[in-house]
Amino acid sequence: MDESVPGASAPETFDARPLQQRARRRRWVAAVVAASVVVVLVGSFWRLPYYTLSPGSLRNTTSLISVEGAPTYTDDGDLGYLTVSFAQATPFFLLRAWVDDDIEVLDEEAALGGRDLEENREVNARLMDNAKETATAVALDALGYDVRLLGTGAAIVTVEPGTPAEGLLEPGDVVVGIDGVPVSTSVELTDGIVARPVGTTVVLDVERHDAAALTPEGASPQPVVEEVAITLAARPDDPTLAYLGVRSGTRDATWDLPFEVSVDSGNVIGPSAGLAFTLGIIDVLTPGSLTGGEVVAVTGTITPRGDVGVVGGVSQKAAAAIGAGASVYLVPEVELGAAEERAGGAMDVVGVTTLLDALDALAAITGDRSVVDLVSTNLADEVP
Repeated sequence: MDESVPGASAPETFDARPLQQRARRRRWVAAVVAASVVVVLVGSFWRLPYYTLSPGSLRNTTSLISVEGAPTYTDDGDLGYLTVSFAQATPFFLLRAWVDDDIEVLDEEAALGGRDLEENREVNARLMDNAKETATAVALDALGYDVRLLGTGAAIVTVEPGTPAEGLLEPGDVVVGIDGVPVSTSVELTDGIVARPVGTTVVLDVERHDAAALTPEGASPQPVVEEVAITLAARPDDPTLAYLGVRSGTRDATWDLPFEVSVDSGNVIGPSAGLAFTLGIIDVLTPGSLTGGEVVAVTGTITPRGDVGVVGGVSQKAAAAIGAGASVYLVPEVELGAAEERAGGAMDVVGVTTLLDALDALAAITGDRSVVDLVSTNLADEVP
């Protein structure tokens, strides 16, 4: 029989459920935070097999040019080349590209052309060096200086897909002759190709180093010269000119220049600043201003003949030009439509096919045609 103690109260009952609920809430919050951290890390750092092009910046070209041994002049405006930002995509950046029309997404093949990232960077670094060399030669030649490029052949830097050279030439090959005529520079290769009619089959003498097994044991591999027959197609931007489909640079290049010109391109790579560098060098070496005090954005490659080539990314560059306050945007003629569409009237967009076209466009801003007339005279005096 139970007995009760007189005057004693019944013991209180302890309810542990609130503590258990708070513990469950803490565990749930911790799980959500941990999951969020994982999502942020994955979204920010997980690299996908896609690459993005987004607007970069406008960089004043004339301030990057140094000249020793000749008078120089200042420009009261900005003659700038444009950059794009190229990066491997993450999930978060793909989401950003989905809502931002200024970001273009490329698959790996389109972005790298079968190369890895390091190879792609090395190729574009060489293209930048070649662009600066070519811009210097073209600018000085246009101003009437005696310029000679010396070398030991035209080294193939890239081969464009779907062109006559695809499958027949490859990066690292060096062209040392066309139809038996020696080739010592990339200029001579270009001139030799465009001098021939579209549809002509040329025989290139090509040095290759893939026959090292044929050299005696212990000896240094020797280049083997092979004859490579290629039928020339029409250039996409000018069907009247023959086209091989390569970018080349001069092997062992040395420039016989009347004075020294250098361009500080920093960490920017690729060939698309060639036209801007050419115009910048001309501006630095001539009195007055090519820009008339305006901010002028420029993109386009430059060939040894003074032709302006395509670059890609003109829409992203248009966005960068607008952001920098440019009033005029010079682009390769074949990319004019895409540039105008993105500009939307925010600035004047001018398509150009040659250096002289670009100088004409700048003269329209300033009203001063003295540089155009000088360059036109020098070009007319050259032997075709």
